[in-house]
Amino acid sequence: MMSQPADLLLRHLRLASPDGVQSVDLAVTAGRWSHVGAPGSYAGAAAATYDAGGALALPGLIDVHTHFREPGGEHKGTYASESRAAAAGGVTTVLTMPNTKPFTNSRATLDRVRELARDSLIDVGFQFMADGTNLAEMEAVAGTVPAFKLYLDRTTGIDSPLADPERLGALLATGLPFVAHAEGDTLDSLLNLHRRYGTGWLHIGHVALAREVEALRAARAAGQDVSGEASPHHLFLDEDDARRLGALGDMRPTLKSAADVAGLWAGLADGTLEAIATDHAPHLLAEKQGDPPPPGVPGLQTMLPLLLDAVAAGRLDLPALVRLTSAW
Repeated sequence: MMSQPADLLLRHLRLASPDGVQSVDLAVTAGRWSHVGAPGSYAGAAAATYDAGGALALPGLIDVHTHFREPGGEHKGTYASESRAAAAGGVTTVLTMPNTKPFTNSRATLDRVRELARDSLIDVGFQFMADGTNLAEMEAVAGTVPAFKLYLDRTTGIDSPLADPERLGALLATGLPFVAHAEGDTLDSLLNLHRRYGTGWLHIGHVALAREVEALRAARAAGQDVSGEASPHHLFLDEDDARRLGALGDMRPTLKSAADVAGLWAGLADGTLEAIATDHAPHLLAEKQGDPPPPGVPGLQTMLPLLLDAVAAGRLDLPALVRLTSAW
């Protein structure tokens, strides 16, 4: 019985993986890789065959920290518009944050977001807000969302962050997976609570300070199940750029010192930080030029070019880029 012909065959492709870069033949069938092997290893038929001539291929990027603005901020962006930006930037999967209007903190609001995401061109997952009062709703959706989001510092849409240590400890003791917006001293307190009560995984979004990297490094060395991510704007810009850019360079966390930038790169190099994620947060230019300007910057179309520039400059290699931005 003959196997199904591939839709596309690319010969002499340079494929980057966490193990290195190798020359391969790659076949695609029904939108998925159906063969990856040494040059000349694919003997089947293909509807279209191209010689890639040594062109570089990467797996689609996964961005675990995005704000697509729907519902409630459609004038800033939608699943249709932001997924197109993602695809243009090589990002094929995203996780969206729950600080929407209304918050994604109930089964009803999660169902609404899932319906809106049908307009997306790429794969989407949804983080669910943990506000300290909705544990029953969290338990009802556990297993259908990748993680639960804790907002412990102020940011867009969050004027009253969760600050009660008793409630936080009780949440961490559930064993559910959590992602936290926690900066500086707030992060120190959260890691201490996780050490005492945590029974599940805790991930820290948009780490921005060298001292936060060190706190995570120490927690991991002590056996805590914690991880962290860095955002491109915190890797490539610092507080001098913030002064130059004004509102256009304002986000949460804010841009930090050059020493903090170096600390983030060190955290990526030694594995303390396990992901690079954009914290893509679009606003209208008129809003950023208004008073007060909202914090947040887009990043889906610029992350990969910036990281490839870092590879060219020797700050990162291709295997590390793949490891930090994909599921490979």
